Amino acid sequence: MKLEAVLSPEAFIQEGVALADGCVALACTVGDDDDRQRNDLALVGDGFAARFGISGEAFVSIDADHENAYALGERGVVVQFRWRGVDSLEGLKASRKLYRNPAAAERGPLRRLRVIDGTPVCVGAFGQVYALRRGALEAMPFVDVYPDAVTLKDIAGARLDDMVAVSQHGVAAHFDGHAWRDLAVPDNAKLSSIALLDDGRYAIAGAGGVVLLGAGARWERLDVGDPERDYYGVAAHGGLIYAAHLGGVDVYDGQRLEPLPIDGEGDLELAFLRPGESGVWSFCGTTIGHIHGRSWTTVLSGASAALP
Repeated sequence: MKLEAVLSPEAFIQEGVALADGCVALACTVGDDDDRQRNDLALVGDGFAARFGISGEAFVSIDADHENAYALGERGVVVQFRWRGVDSLEGLKASRKLYRNPAAAERGPLRRLRVIDGTPVCVGAFGQVYALRRGALEAMPFVDVYPDAVTLKDIAGARLDDMVAVSQHGVAAHFDGHAWRDLAVPDNAKLSSIALLDDGRYAIAGAGGVVLLGAGARWERLDVGDPERDYYGVAAHGGLIYAAHLGGVDVYDGQRLEPLPIDGEGDLELAFLRPGESGVWSFCGTTIGHIHGRSWTTVLSGASAALP
């Protein structure tokens, strides 16, 4: 399918999420007019693609559970829409639910939404954390483990009382259901992304060639060989850990971190990674890629797309 059949011509993919049966949901901004913010929220599958927008909001993150997707606007809005069983634009629009968060709009922009143990959790500037429960966005304890307010970039966890958030101030903090505790990770670089691994550990990626593995009080920093490399995304699948930077993706097999071969990587936009049933997906700009093991497939680049 052609990109213009799925998204607006000026659409920029901020984030995507891999769903079941080869479907993906995308959160995109459209154009660069901050005074007239436009967006696309899209559902793309085998033989079906539809999109809709919400005026006045810039969507920056998206995640999903087994039936619904949740898109986060930086001003605090969360849009829920059904992805499973939807096969028409009318059905997609009919499933929409909008949740507003005036407190977030006053305190500062939100950055990431993740569904943790069935609950959408949002994080952002000034240590804000919100959970979508009982039909409303509820404030959770703010991350206050640093002398100044921290800008949270990502969050992951197995349960709402067992989550880890990372910030651009180099802080990683654990939430036990009552309070946040500084994890004292072995690097204070800007941290961008975190992924929960199958063994209960976490992988964290950040600026200055930072890739960290660990949990609790035990962390190790991987040797990436390039301290100038800034990582923006991290994900795991099939025993491998992937870390994405603007120039490519590196893969860690438990022994060493090595570049993933990507044909035409100079023409692709790479930054953010998400796990899926069949591998890891990369969503950024006008590029969608799929990684299985050590093999990369360009699904979308520029003006054409074909879901595998």
